[in-house]
Amino acid sequence: QTVPTDAFGGMVQYSRPMGARNVLGVGGDWRWVDGESQEDTYNQLGAIQSPITPAVLALLRVSGGTQRIMGLFVQDVFSPSNKLSITISARLDSWKNYNGHNLETNVPSGTPGAGNNPNLPDRDDSVGSPRVAAMYHINERTRVWGDYSLGFRAPTLNELYRSFSVGAVRTFANP
Repeated sequence: QTVPTDAFGGMVQYSRPMGARNVLGVGGDWRWVDGESQEDTYNQLGAIQSPITPAVLALLRVSGGTQRIMGLFVQDVFSPSNKLSITISARLDSWKNYNGHNLETNVPSGTPGAGNNPNLPDRDDSVGSPRVAAMYHINERTRVWGDYSLGFRAPTLNELYRSFSVGAVRTFANP
């Protein structure tokens, strides 16, 4: 298996005190990934593996695509007293997968494999993630902290486009 990948991304963040007890932060990030998994799958001839029984190339698989992820966030940290800090934040994530493909070729026949799909559908979505948190300083060494939040993680190219097998168990891609 080889996994050629190109990726590029960045992040920018700005924060500023807003009075004596408030700090506001805003920012964004962006990432672009283009990659694929190139695999040669072998079958074992005969029922028992041994140095005498050779493995035979059975399937060539090339799966991959391109992914773009962008996020924007805003956060406010408010300290109404020296002992209490309250954080309110929100994040908006947007992702898009495109140029998805799963090319399978049976060897030695040269025919397409069962999972062959040269043009997988593009996918995109956006989701918001709010967060509210508080920290209370009981004393110099002890703090109590809690939060409520929702989170998001876009599926990876591997999860979307790559099928794989471990022994007799085959996991299919989920484009």
